[in-house]
Amino acid sequence: MSMIPSRPKNTSLSKSGSESQVQDQALEWLLRLTSGRVTEQEANAFRRWCAHSEEHRRAFARIKRVWDLLGKAAEHMVEPESTQTIFTAFRSIKKW
Repeated sequence: MSMIPSRPKNTSLSKSGSESQVQDQALEWLLRLTSGRVTEQEANAFRRWCAHSEEHRRAFARIKRVWDLLGKAAEHMVEPESTQTIFTAFRSIKKW
């Protein structure tokens, strides 16, 4: 089973359905590209997917922007040790 998103086969999709499908494909590409296991063939397929339309390029740019923002937000989260302390305290309170 290939992780490479395919082009939509049903051209009669509504605009919102088509946009949703392209957004899903962009997310699949982002996950694949950030997996660390991308082959040269997949990288070329991604370049072709982006070249297919402006909609594809914009969808990937939006997903990538969200990914980057989430990464920055994660940097500001509490340390794992602090998280464990919080969970331990929560369990103690819950027993009361």
